[in-house]
Formats: sequence, structure tokens, C-alpha cells
Amino acid sequence: NRFLRAAIERTPADFWADHEVRAVALWSAAARASWLVGDDAGMDRHVATIHAHVSDMTTRLRAAEIVVQAKIARGQLHEALTAAIDVLNEAGVEISRHPTQDEVMAAVGATLGALGDRSIEEIAQTRSDDKLEAARRGLLIRISSGAYVAEPNLLPLIACELVQRSVAHGVSRESSYGFGVLSLVLTAGWMLDLGAMHGRNALWLLDKLPDRELEGTVRHVVYFFSRSFSDPLREVHDDAADVYRTLMNVGDLEYAGWALLMRVTYGFWSGMRLERLSEEIDHAVEFMRLNGIDAALHCTLPYQQLVRCLQGEHADASRLVSDDYDEAQALTTLKSIDFQAAVLEIGRASCRERV
Repeated sequence: NRFLRAAIERTPADFWADHEVRAVALWSAAARASWLVGDDAGMDRHVATIHAHVSDMTTRLRAAEIVVQAKIARGQLHEALTAAIDVLNEAGVEISRHPTQDEVMAAVGATLGALGDRSIEEIAQTRSDDKLEAARRGLLIRISSGAYVAEPNLLPLIACELVQRSVAHGVSRESSYGFGVLSLVLTAGWMLDLGAMHGRNALWLLDKLPDRELEGTVRHVVYFFSRSFSDPLREVHDDAADVYRTLMNVGDLEYAGWALLMRVTYGFWSGMRLERLSEEIDHAVEFMRLNGIDAALHCTLPYQQLVRCLQGEHADASRLVSDDYDEAQALTTLKSIDFQAAVLEIGRASCRERV
């Protein structure tokens, strides 16, 4: 971050006019670096500079993606979704900020209709290399985890948009994620065979269009969601041991946090020994706190307290209360920011504790 800031300070006054591509790359890198070290003001300043100098929609989408990713990682989910939907609408992607159940059902039906009975091999014969289209798809992917937590009806629309755009304009590296989330949506709707098939399609596309940045994300979605309905949870837990590292290695700390949470969850519900599970949870919580991954942290802390209760570490084993955590206070805070997923995890952990 210091090196990039120093580089910006040394650029000549006409740098943007003479070297726009290089300037965008430098300011984008500086914005991302500022976020990673917790300098949100610096990130906002760098992105604002990009917007002030560039009207190209592809560049604006890429810059917006940095801000959106930072907001999601900080737990500012609704702000992130609003910012992303606004710029996506500006870029020609018509998607509702607060979709209804009827809109979800219509989108899923339209997507299955667009797919028809074509195999994934047939669909993949047409490829998309359009940069603006890639930027649209990239931002849709970026907001999907925030939608899952804060605006659940939005996630199916994102998946359907990605798959329909892949069918209409050609597949790209982002398509594997669209099919992966579609598998989640179909599985949640109890269309298990279709869900499993499109999970396999997602992994097939990932193999044919490998992408280091998306590998961990696609595996996260397919492993932790559609596979959980067809494979033993302990098997999924063990197979996904390296998913968070794959995500961390490409700087996707937010998804790395969610991957750790899912391993904690599957470890608990598959009956992992408490000593081993406690170590895994403590590592996850430390990682999330170190990197400011508040959204996943709020969902993980109830499991940390639950395991401590089961190990006899709490004086009152009937409540998730310790020196550094109180379930009642946590619920009040999370309800005030409409963090539904974290409230649900507290409820699950509390119920299991009382049983």
C-alpha cells in the first residue's frame, strides 16, 4: 500500500491524459491495497479518482467491484448490494434490488427454458470474449454472497442472469459460477437431480475454462451446497480442506471466511470430535478477525461459544454467554442491521445448546 501510494504521488500532472490504461491499473491496485490494510477512506479516494477520469463502463464496473467487495467483507451488505445494482443497471443489466418470490420463480423458469435439453458441451461451443460482458458478470459474482446473506431472493436472480447471459452471448470463465449457484438454487427448491447435474456442469466448465480467481469460489458453492444433499457431510468437509487457502491466495478474503464457516458448520453437524473442532473454529475466528471479515465472523462466533459450552467451559451451559460474547446482545445488534443469516446461526447454536 505504501509503495502504491508513493507511486501515485510521483505521477506527473498529465499522467491520466497520456497514460489512461496505466493510470487505471495503478489507481485500481492502490484502491484494493487500501482496502486490504483497512484504509477505506483511501480506497474511496482512489475509486473516486478513477470515476472522475474515466467514463468507460467496463472500467467503472471494475472499480465498483473493489468497493463492493470491501463493503461485503466489512459486513455492510445492504450498502454493497445497492451500490452494485445501481451500476449494473447503468451497464444494461436489469435486475431488481428487492425481488419478490414471483420474480424468482419466473427467472428460474425462464432459465430452464433457455437451457432446454442442450448438454453443457453444446452450450460451451460458443464463447464470449467481450470485456464489458465479463465486467458485468464479474460484479454479479461479487455480490452473490452478500445477496445470500442479506437479500436471499436476489441470489437466484444473479444465478439466472449469469446462466442466461452465457446461453445468449457465450460462455466465459464466469459461467462456471453461474451454473454453480444455479445448482444451489435448484437444490434449495428440491429439484435435486437438476441441482446435482448443474453442479457437475459448473465443475466441467471450471475444468474447460480454468481460472485461478474463480476456482475456490466455484468449488465453495458446489461443495458446500449442492453436494451437501448427495454426499456425506464429513466427506464434503474433508474434500474442501484447501478451498479457503485457494480463495485466500487470490485475495478473496470474504469468500475464504465463508468457506471456513461452512467447514466449521459441517464439522459440527457431522460429529467431529470437539477438541479438533475447537481448534478449527479458533483458527477460523482468528483469521476472520485479523482480516476484518465481519459477516462470516458473526456467523461463526455462535459455534465457538457452543463448542465451549459442550466442553464445559461456561458456568451457565444453557446460554451462549462468556466473557467476550453474549447471545442476547449479539441478537439485538444483528437484528438492528437485518443480518438474517447470523441471527439464524445464533438460533441454531442456541437450540442445540439447550437440547
